[in-house]
Amino acid sequence: HSNQSCQSRQIKWCELLGGTLVQAGNGKIIADQQDRVQLLPGVLETLARLTARDVFVISNDAQAASFIAQVNRICGGTIADYEVYKDPVEAKSALIGLLAKYKIPAAAALMIGTDVASEKSAQAAKLAKFIHASAYFSSG
Repeated sequence: HSNQSCQSRQIKWCELLGGTLVQAGNGKIIADQQDRVQLLPGVLETLARLTARDVFVISNDAQAASFIAQVNRICGGTIADYEVYKDPVEAKSALIGLLAKYKIPAAAALMIGTDVASEKSAQAAKLAKFIHASAYFSSG
């Protein structure tokens, strides 16, 4: 999953994105007939500003690899790595696993999510902060 450039960066802060980058419905990513995803408003601009940080994605969508590759092509490779989980109970483990893999303390991690389950996972993993995606990506 990992983007090789992530390994060499000095990590000061990381962003964990849980299903907040592309349009989705009924728990699945929405793509057009050519299987292209649509970024949500503000995502491109926000990810463009995060090049000095490590950005990770956790997702419960089995097609995460495809949408992350597309987002990375659009946004210049900002997403360093990702983890897919099967049910909400595994979200906390996905968060903790990514942080451990890159030796990032939970106190240096911000999670951006769309629902109460994501917020509870962030709290259970003792992350520094949780911000709802609509506020994060519209903050300019």
